[in-house]
Amino acid sequence: MDDQELKSLWQSESPKKQQPNLEKTFKGKSIGILEKLQKTVKWEHYVNIIMSVLLVGFLCYEQKWWHAIGFSAFLLGVILYYKNLYDKVNNITYTENVVEYLTDTYSTLKDFEKRYIIGLIVIFPIAYALGFDVGYDVGHQLHGSEKIPERAFFAEPKEWMFFIVVNLITIAITAAITHFIFQFFYGKHIKKIKGMIDTLQSSETME
Repeated sequence: MDDQELKSLWQSESPKKQQPNLEKTFKGKSIGILEKLQKTVKWEHYVNIIMSVLLVGFLCYEQKWWHAIGFSAFLLGVILYYKNLYDKVNNITYTENVVEYLTDTYSTLKDFEKRYIIGLIVIFPIAYALGFDVGYDVGHQLHGSEKIPERAFFAEPKEWMFFIVVNLITIAITAAITHFIFQFFYGKHIKKIKGMIDTLQSSETME
């Protein structure tokens, strides 16, 4: 049942019948949403582990031992931080009081969203700096050229400007893609939960 059908049900029923019908409908709908979110966080956790192992393995293959050690510590912290957030979603359990269940679920998911974004804000600059350093070294090795000292590369103001502009564009694109991915996998479901709460509260005030 989509949002338009729910709206039609809400408008067609008398106030006394609305609440039981809506609660029954939202019970199944909200459980389905929660199951999707729990599957998403499970797979995201697995992807985080796999990508971390592949990255550290690549650094070891390139004999970037110090980079491998640094990334291992950094990525372990990232995995543990987000595992803690994923557990909050996985620990949400259904209760018979639909309104209370939806309210608690929404509160937990909003806290999840806030901490998820804070984590990205803290992690991204560190990951970007480490990635740039590794990419700079590996890029020169792959092309068989001698590594250019950073001071020589940034000797001219126009080179600094080019570097800053390219990085700002990269950061903006990455932020936009990250926002889209979060909204696709999490944000739209959080909004649906909020919509259910608003509908139930509206029907209560009409009784």
